[in-house]
Amino acid sequence: MKANIAGGPSIIFNRYAKRNETKIRGGKVCKKIIGYDANALYLWALGNEMPCGRLTTVEAYEGIIDDINAVKIFGFLECDIRTPDHLKIYFSEMTPIFKNVLIDCTDESVIGKHMFDRNEARKQSRAKPAAR
Repeated sequence: MKANIAGGPSIIFNRYAKRNETKIRGGKVCKKIIGYDANALYLWALGNEMPCGRLTTVEAYEGIIDDINAVKIFGFLECDIRTPDHLKIYFSEMTPIFKNVLIDCTDESVIGKHMFDRNEARKQSRAKPAAR
């Protein structure tokens, strides 16, 4: 099972967990591990409407959330969110906010031994690019 771990937000903090050994929440031993594979959501998303065409920017206005919920407007929404103080402990293990950053995939200390070894093995097995 450990060899099949390839990364993703679900394992952003721990790439490997073992029942009755892995510690969470300030040293408490994890009794149950549940994993979900959301890769199939990509195919689901492809079957739905997607924004396309020339970019149009709409400034925020009173009632924009209601219009989105009523499907009066469609597209991407940029917003700032904050975790309320009373929920910070609840989300301390896995925050609801993800930050997109570039990582150094050649640094084993950043990506872990398994992914480093996997990347190194893939370098050797990659086909050469087609001639132009």
